[in-house]
Amino acid sequence: MAAVLVVLYFLFGAFKYLRAGGNKEEVEGARQMIEHAIFGFILLMFAFLILQFLLSFLFGVTNFRLF
Repeated sequence: MAAVLVVLYFLFGAFKYLRAGGNKEEVEGARQMIEHAIFGFILLMFAFLILQFLLSFLFGVTNFRLF
């Protein structure tokens, strides 16, 4: 669910960037939205990898699947 929200936020930022029409304030706001979405996606990937590590090595769970 978080990945879907990150993708939607990225797409909204991209749409905002396209609609900015050269206005510097709107372009900067859209660029920041895109950067935040990319940072959120990277953070989400690291959280998933840490969860995988904790469940498999520390607790011995080997059949962990999100779906």
